Amino acid sequence: SQESSPPPGHTCGNEGGSSSTVCSVPPWPATWQMNASTIIMPCNYSDFQVPSTVAGWGIVDFDWSNSLKKWSAATPMDNDERQLMQVKMIKESPLNPEYTKVWIYRNVVYGYPWFTSVRKILDDPAYADWFLMFSGQGNYTSPACDDNYDPPKCTEYFHTQMDTPLPTTRWGPEGSPIGGYGECFPKDNISGCDCGTKPCGFYVFNHSSTSVVNGQSFQEWWLDSYIFNEVGSSALVDGFYWDDTWYPGGVGDDPEPGMLEDMGLTQDDLLQLTSSFDANMMALRNRTLAQGKFAWQLMTYEKVGDNSTECTADLRSFCQTGSPTQTEAMMYYTGMPTPPPGPPFTNCSVFGCTCKGAADYYGINGGFGCAPKQAQEWWIHEAKPCSSPTSCCSVTDYTKKPPPYPGCSSAPVESNPVDLAKFLLIRGDYAWFGHGWQGCAQPDADVGGGYLFPPDLNRDFGTPLGLCTEAPRSAGVFEREFTKAHVQMDCTTGTPTITMLSLIHIS
Repeated sequence: SQESSPPPGHTCGNEGGSSSTVCSVPPWPATWQMNASTIIMPCNYSDFQVPSTVAGWGIVDFDWSNSLKKWSAATPMDNDERQLMQVKMIKESPLNPEYTKVWIYRNVVYGYPWFTSVRKILDDPAYADWFLMFSGQGNYTSPACDDNYDPPKCTEYFHTQMDTPLPTTRWGPEGSPIGGYGECFPKDNISGCDCGTKPCGFYVFNHSSTSVVNGQSFQEWWLDSYIFNEVGSSALVDGFYWDDTWYPGGVGDDPEPGMLEDMGLTQDDLLQLTSSFDANMMALRNRTLAQGKFAWQLMTYEKVGDNSTECTADLRSFCQTGSPTQTEAMMYYTGMPTPPPGPPFTNCSVFGCTCKGAADYYGINGGFGCAPKQAQEWWIHEAKPCSSPTSCCSVTDYTKKPPPYPGCSSAPVESNPVDLAKFLLIRGDYAWFGHGWQGCAQPDADVGGGYLFPPDLNRDFGTPLGLCTEAPRSAGVFEREFTKAHVQMDCTTGTPTITMLSLIHIS
């Protein structure tokens, strides 16, 4: 298909490395509403992310590892279908505001057989040219065979086994996989994981392929049947995270040691792959924007330095009309907010009940987010069964209770005030404040795990009256006026100040 030439602009930096995509702005109206200008990448190994644990955020972008324990156990694996189920849970929940947009994951370099659309063409030899092969020379760093099968299952298609489900995986604290990446369950006692006719692993798309199969070129399949299949094209899906890149040195974000040698790729091969990949990424960018969606890799990724010198230099650069932060979409990184510690544990403070039956019902032996280890041990080993109808356990104690639980900290989390002030000083029409992937291990979502939204981000700062400026008589002090707030950052002392104008009383 014919694609337009790249528009003016630089290629975007993103969390995983250097992207080949040109920075863009979303195809939807801009907003200066602070809570809608937030972004996170949640992930829960054990199951779906419960809507209450991500409520309030502007963009909620799910990683492919979300619900790992569930999709890796499916036969066959169904990662992509579960992504859409997760999106529906969030979009249909009354807990999430209308401004919340939900994004999903697509790897643009590796083909995952736990995605149904990828597995179908891996299983069909007619599509072999759309994947890169082992060199045929042997002595590979990444094994060509999976010994979990009897006999071992081998393939000439190059694949790595990084972050790959295995039948020997076990689950550690807070759902962390140990000894593999997801536990799969063989269909019979002589099979490995159910990834189709080939071993599980990370296969590699051949972006340079010119083969037309069943009336589709690789690019047409990649866009129509993979990225924008029934999941990616759903009106519920607002955007994507496009993972990994090709560049003349190889795979940019998640290279596997020895992979270039295993595939026998020459420098000319890498140059051609990079050129073809860039062309396909431009086609993907254009299709994404045309369908009213957006992607993480279309944002510029900016951060104001921490020390006085860097802070001053960065703000002088960003507080300019032509700055990328003013003209392009920006993601500004800030760490996950953490709640203050809860009060000391006492026997009856967790659920207000010392009944062993209640502990069993609530599944405390699996752990929960607000109780320290000694609390768990007490419930498991020392709590006594209900002794009489007048004991603390009543019928209502066996009703599932939403968090926060008695004994847990109920104090709200707060955003980082330094990061927030810097964000407000440099942001343009399209900007998001938050964080990317922070891992997936967390307490079970129904017992306090999740990504709490800081209430201070619900404040209405209004719209800016201009760009940020450096105070004329105070070098290193930067200010910006909003219709409802005054924002200042003193780089010399590291002190942020955000003054809500509604709080200023003139006598």
